[in-house]
Amino acid sequence: MQKFISSHSNADSRDRMRPERAGNDVNTPNKVRDPQPFSKHTKDCLKFCRRLSNIMLSQLKRQSKIIQNVLKLNVGALATLIPLLDLTPVNILNLEILQLQALFQVWTTSRRCCLITKIRKFA
Repeated sequence: MQKFISSHSNADSRDRMRPERAGNDVNTPNKVRDPQPFSKHTKDCLKFCRRLSNIMLSQLKRQSKIIQNVLKLNVGALATLIPLLDLTPVNILNLEILQLQALFQVWTTSRRCCLITKIRKFA
């Protein structure tokens, strides 16, 4: 049986694996970003979150088809878990109402958190 010996030493092969020797790779940034756009980015993110919250609140108020389907899906899952956990049965309509109230409260709170006046108070 013949052994093949590499003409490269172990040190050479390790050098080729180092990122600084590899040239352009994923770890090497092409540009350094200007820090100024981050303030605009934050403001845009807040606008997006407020709009999303407003859309969700309007969908919850109208009880659109998608909201009704989500509520029914969740109620179905909860209804199957209740007997498995030996809990007292609950009216399905009450579960839907509780879910709707909880979602409305979550999205209202989310919208309030995205208001610039509230954020300036924290900063």
